Amino acid sequence: MPCSRAGSVLCHVSIARWTAGAGFAASSPERLERCARLVADVAGHVADALNMAQGQYTPRTSISDVAAGCLACHGEGKRAPREAEVVGRMACTGCHEDPHNRKKR
Repeated sequence: MPCSRAGSVLCHVSIARWTAGAGFAASSPERLERCARLVADVAGHVADALNMAQGQYTPRTSISDVAAGCLACHGEGKRAPREAEVVGRMACTGCHEDPHNRKKR
C-alpha cells in the first residue's frame, strides 16, 4: 500500500494527496482499503491513548473563537435551518472563506 503525508487532518485533503501520489482513483478499491486501514490505525492509537490515560485525560485545547462563532448558528439545532449542520470544531475559515465578511457587489 503506497504511503503519503496528508499534512492535514481533513479527510478530503488526505484522500486527494494520497490518490495523486499513489496513482489510484478516489473511487478505486485501493483507496477504500487505504481508508479502512487508516481508520483502524487511528482507532488503535486512540484506544492506546485512552488505556494509558486511565482517567487522567485533560483536553489540551478548546474550541476556537471562530468555530464557536460558526457553531452558534450552524451547529446542531441552531438558527440557520436552511444551512448545512456543522459538526466540526476546527476554525472554518482555514479552508472556507468567511461568508459574513464578503464585500457587497
